[in-house]
Amino acid sequence: MDKDSIAAEYALGGLSNNIFASRYISYIPNKGQLIAQIEAVLNEWNKVEKGL
Repeated sequence: MDKDSIAAEYALGGLSNNIFASRYISYIPNKGQLIAQIEAVLNEWNKVEKGL
């Protein structure tokens, strides 16, 4: 067993890798979506900081 195989086995904790491959789809937002999400998170964070 090489170290990459050991690392993968450790990361999966004995779970089948099919779970991860079949359930998750990569999603990369476009620039506008990313900016909008960051602004929304920052606005919410600012409300919490101000106690609103």
